[in-house]
Amino acid sequence: MNNKNIEQNSFVAISDFHSYRYPLEIIKNKYLKEYDKIFILGDATDRGEDNKGTHGIKVLEEIMKLSRKYPEKVFYIPGDHDELLYNRAYGGGSRYKLKLYENGGENTAKEINHMLRHESRRARTLLNWLGKQPLQREHYYNGQRYVFAHAFFNQKVFEENPDFSLKNLHEYSFAKLSDSYFGLYTYPFKDKEYNKLGNIIHYRKLDHNYNLEEISIDEVPTDAIMVIGHTPLTVRRGESINSIRNKNGKLTEIYCVDGGISYGGKMLQYDGKGEPIKVKNTTFANENEEMTNQQRKEILNIMNDVFIETASNRDVHQAKYALKELVNDSRKWALYVSRDNFERINNLGAEAIKKTVLTFSGKEKDLNVGIDKYFNVLFDEPEDNNQQSLSTNQKSSMINQKEFIKKK
Repeated sequence: MNNKNIEQNSFVAISDFHSYRYPLEIIKNKYLKEYDKIFILGDATDRGEDNKGTHGIKVLEEIMKLSRKYPEKVFYIPGDHDELLYNRAYGGGSRYKLKLYENGGENTAKEINHMLRHESRRARTLLNWLGKQPLQREHYYNGQRYVFAHAFFNQKVFEENPDFSLKNLHEYSFAKLSDSYFGLYTYPFKDKEYNKLGNIIHYRKLDHNYNLEEISIDEVPTDAIMVIGHTPLTVRRGESINSIRNKNGKLTEIYCVDGGISYGGKMLQYDGKGEPIKVKNTTFANENEEMTNQQRKEILNIMNDVFIETASNRDVHQAKYALKELVNDSRKWALYVSRDNFERINNLGAEAIKKTVLTFSGKEKDLNVGIDKYFNVLFDEPEDNNQQSLSTNQKSSMINQKEFIKKK
């Protein structure tokens, strides 16, 4: 794409889409027109709205197509979820399947298995491309060196082989490991030599129990700014990961662009101009936009599932309390839902949920009124014909759940 208005060597880095499509739309509609280089720092699959990775393979395939269409502009740098997918496809066995399931990749595992059996050309095209992608890249902009990796840029590995790829990592691990470690995917992961390589896609500065091997100072890049994904804002809990000491006794700056999209967070972008900034998700309505009927339907489907399950496991009053805490921006609501439901409801965003609840309150435009009426609809009949209604299938499901709750 030739655009004379694009600044030469300008770049943007983003990461951890986790089966969400809207970052792709931002790339196609915005970044391709604004930046000379686009770095996507891995983990396009798994998790998603259903925490099963539905649509993740398609998202990864679209990234592949973009990178092939713009080979000097769009770069994908694989992460740990990409390794799971790749190893599962190439002899990883049931343990990698289990690990995908545990990490929100149930449908990722099912889809790649289906592709390998019934759409082998499509599967091989994707996997061959993914395997060839280097795990580390560097770029110069305005006289500054920037280095990119999913979790940690290892200077020693880069000097030895700047094209060290996901396929190289896979071949090393499967060739070198004994049967007792083969495909185990636990911590300590495999062996110390692998762990040094594995840190490129696994390392988290704040979690010493998680890391495969501690980083040595001669592995830390000097005279560079490191840009990574992998550690979402929800994991950081306000702690800083913005630097790490190098062999010169100085601090190498780190910028992380994992905003925790799959945990209800905002997409982050970094372009070398200040701190990473949040990018709006326009999939659901934001503060100044009206929701479409389709958006409202999608939100309601998730809300209904979550609060019916909460009422089944606890009671209706506690389910209602959880929703009130949620719309009042309190984190207490998370105590009342399962982990899967936490991620699903978090993905919607509080603003979209508030707007949905308000549709139940009618002219009063009061959240508390909206919550009360929403739960009347969810577990009883609507009070009047003008009140928001649900589909026949939803009502049938709710009647069954309601009877179950009454029997408890």
